Amino acid sequence: MQINTSRIILTPIDPHEEKPTGGVILFLRHVCTMLARAYIGLGSNLGDRALLLDSAIEAMASRWNTPPLISRRYRAPAWGMPSGTPDFLNQVVAFQNLELSDPEDLIRDVLEIEQQLGRERPSSAVGYVSRTVDIDLLAMDGMEWNSSKLILPHPRMHLRKFVLLPLADIAPELRPTLGGPTVARLLKDCPDVSSVHLWEPTLD
Repeated sequence: MQINTSRIILTPIDPHEEKPTGGVILFLRHVCTMLARAYIGLGSNLGDRALLLDSAIEAMASRWNTPPLISRRYRAPAWGMPSGTPDFLNQVVAFQNLELSDPEDLIRDVLEIEQQLGRERPSSAVGYVSRTVDIDLLAMDGMEWNSSKLILPHPRMHLRKFVLLPLADIAPELRPTLGGPTVARLLKDCPDVSSVHLWEPTLD
């Protein structure tokens, strides 16, 4: 993880403060924040898909107080769902200069936004289902993350053309893994053969 050291705040510990037991005594407490660029994938296959994507992007921009860089929109078949399931409308946006303590802050925000826009999350045993809006944190510049709540970069993004095509619109030279291939290279090597096309609103 790359930390912007100019934003690290160091606070001396009060010598009279009770010391922790059973471990190393810390002589400095610090609160770390970082200025990050986040790449976020969006999808919708229920309701007014374009309006829902617009609403999700506006909600994130308002919450994080920064305008996004926005890809074109793509129409893609529903991944892993039965034939006849409505197609998804997919897009990727990038938000720069986000002030975070860790990327899980973003997950909390996007889950709230999904819920506000009618997203229902059934049990994981149900598998893939249609949704009003799906928001995924795909990658962050210079960062890899692995916890029970979040893995960065997204562990399946390299397998999904509907993610890589819009991501390549705005960040073809991004390397989601440190020292790994660029998004443009991942797209070229992607094994996904599904039919993903630029969305034309007049034909929808």
